[in-house]
Amino acid sequence: MLLLLACASASQAEIYSAKVIRVEGGMMVFQANGTELQAKIEAKTHFWRRRAVVDAFKFNPGDEVTINVRVNEKGYFLREVIDSESARWLGFIRKGVMLGTLRGGDKEGILVELSDGSRYKYRLTENATVLLGGRPAKSSDLRQGMVVFIKGRTTSTLDTSVATISDTPLRTEPPKKDEPGTIVGEVTEFDSEKRVLNLKNGDLESRVVLDKLSVGDASRLATKAFVWLVVERTDSGLLRAVEFHAVSSPKQ
Repeated sequence: MLLLLACASASQAEIYSAKVIRVEGGMMVFQANGTELQAKIEAKTHFWRRRAVVDAFKFNPGDEVTINVRVNEKGYFLREVIDSESARWLGFIRKGVMLGTLRGGDKEGILVELSDGSRYKYRLTENATVLLGGRPAKSSDLRQGMVVFIKGRTTSTLDTSVATISDTPLRTEPPKKDEPGTIVGEVTEFDSEKRVLNLKNGDLESRVVLDKLSVGDASRLATKAFVWLVVERTDSGLLRAVEFHAVSSPKQ
């Protein structure tokens, strides 16, 4: 409980890589920086495991996690716990552009089935930019079943609100060397023998090498399909996909 409490006056939030020890009495106990850290679970604490919302008891002793805690003179208060599988995924949701299908909505936001099959609920406010057919629209124009591209914005409560939502690909710059990132676009050409995919995103065109490709994947990469990819830039400057998913576009 002594870990970095001295920092409380200088910082309101701290992030640690940690291992779960146990959950007990409204507290979650971790091993972090060689010290036992006890943090109180709050009503708004977020728990993420295997790309889904869970409760604290879904974590097992020894699980490697990233924790976000609020620190003050009274101790540590949990804001968020994320397992290793969810950490990169959440980073893309909060900072990148995602591809998915609208599955529902209520006064709190919209539920999106992302292209990898996971689901995420975005906050939708009057500040969101809605584009349909490349033109400004209203959130009331969004319909269940629409294929959409979403740029998120992280809120102070660690939720993600919609910054921009569009039924056509939002511009995403390919990552620089040694900086994995996401790109989205519409397939313009696919060479199944060379495993090379050409895609267009507004005025940008990208050429991506797909290392792992099954027959099922290939069948979904028809011209006009929408794709979401996690890519790395190789030493030779080529873009290589380390994860990719395709969704049929309304044009197919």
